[in-house]
Amino acid sequence: MTRYFYAAGGAVLLMLAAAGMIFFFAPEDALQREVQRIFYLHVSSAIAAYGCFAVVLLGGVVYLWKDSLVADRLARAAAL
Repeated sequence: MTRYFYAAGGAVLLMLAAAGMIFFFAPEDALQREVQRIFYLHVSSAIAAYGCFAVVLLGGVVYLWKDSLVADRLARAAAL
């Protein structure tokens, strides 16, 4: 087993723990009830997606400008 396998397993366990805490321990909103709790997962996922998009954009621009393979690999890794 590689260290990446253990890191991925730890990330999955932390995500499951966060989902459990969101749905069982987070207080309900007076107006939105359960729907408000879903925002805890979706907003953080959207922020991470925008961050990856920014890395792809910057990596692509640097690759086209400087012909840097490091920037190309970074952009590809962020896109995956």
